[in-house]
Amino acid sequence: MRGLSLDTGGYNSGSIGQTQLDWLQSELEATHSRWFDGAGNEVRSGAADQLVLLFSHYNPRSMGGFLADPANPDERRILGPELVDFLHRWPNVVAWVNGHHHVNEVTPYPDPSGRTAGFWDINTASHV
Repeated sequence: MRGLSLDTGGYNSGSIGQTQLDWLQSELEATHSRWFDGAGNEVRSGAADQLVLLFSHYNPRSMGGFLADPANPDERRILGPELVDFLHRWPNVVAWVNGHHHVNEVTPYPDPSGRTAGFWDINTASHV
């Protein structure tokens, strides 16, 4: 199992930058023997499969912040819906644990394409 933490807060108020998305893709490629590219084509590799848990402050519903990162003001920002679509390409991503809404609630995010099983959005009042 691999746990990956995302920096979804700070100046960005609920988004990640392209650099972090590129890093996440690299990490996910290392934990999947197969995944789907942006066009929906299956990709296979020699990587060993590991289940993946994501951790962040903001969750998909609250990632709507367009504020630029002062260190990278021209970097493209990725918001919740785009990140959810991206995560649906990776079969081993099983959960995204977060705490922004400060409630204990679990929400399924099924993959509408049916290629993967989707993942669970696990919002908790305190995940530290």
